[in-house]
Amino acid sequence: MSIGAWRADYNWPYWRQDTGGIASGTYSVEVSEEDFDEGDVLVKAGSHVLSCKDRNDVDPNVITIIHASAGASKVAVENSSISEWVGDGYAPRRLRPYQ
Repeated sequence: MSIGAWRADYNWPYWRQDTGGIASGTYSVEVSEEDFDEGDVLVKAGSHVLSCKDRNDVDPNVITIIHASAGASKVAVENSSISEWVGDGYAPRRLRPYQ
């Protein structure tokens, strides 16, 4: 699956697309690590957001994330453990469509 195939178009105003807005109940809902799935995000308000591309079929704790770094001006796709991110203060969230 291509990256563009799973991305949803939320049509949010650009000024609401920051880590605090995404972490708020207005724009997302909390999900458990077990229910975290493709298209969900890991967010640390005021810091960073990671997008879930997919989960590993063999080990569901392993997710493929899309990780953009403004400081390094790059986007990386990597496999990592959801538990490690949650242990580092990231909250698993499911985005709501913008109304």
